[in-house]
Amino acid sequence: MKKLLFALVASFFVLAGCAGAPAVRDLTLQGDHGKLAAVMHAPNTKQKYPLVLILHGFNASKDMGLLTELSDQLNAQGIATFLFDFNGHGQSEGSFLDMTIPNELEDARRVYDYVSKLPQVESVSLAGTRKAG
Repeated sequence: MKKLLFALVASFFVLAGCAGAPAVRDLTLQGDHGKLAAVMHAPNTKQKYPLVLILHGFNASKDMGLLTELSDQLNAQGIATFLFDFNGHGQSEGSFLDMTIPNELEDARRVYDYVSKLPQVESVSLAGTRKAG
């Protein structure tokens, strides 16, 4: 199912020209249960651009292959991406045992607030998975 979903998303972004290599920034944001590890890929342009906030699923991380491939495909079309690890996952602080749906929602809200206020971002969309692998 995930492969089919990815194929549909990728086919939507038919190569209409390469936007060039995106600028990559590793970031740390304050989450509900500690610091959240994040990475932003943004076009090298002075123009505003859309951004997709990519959320990983349960027991996964921002470095999951499907999510990084989606990020690469979006970046090739000049669309910025922002991936982060929820608390207790990947490189973010917090214990997996303390992770709850409400504190993950708070993490997502804080990240959304951050990216929506970036001066170059003209719109924010969400993409993600519901579980690992």
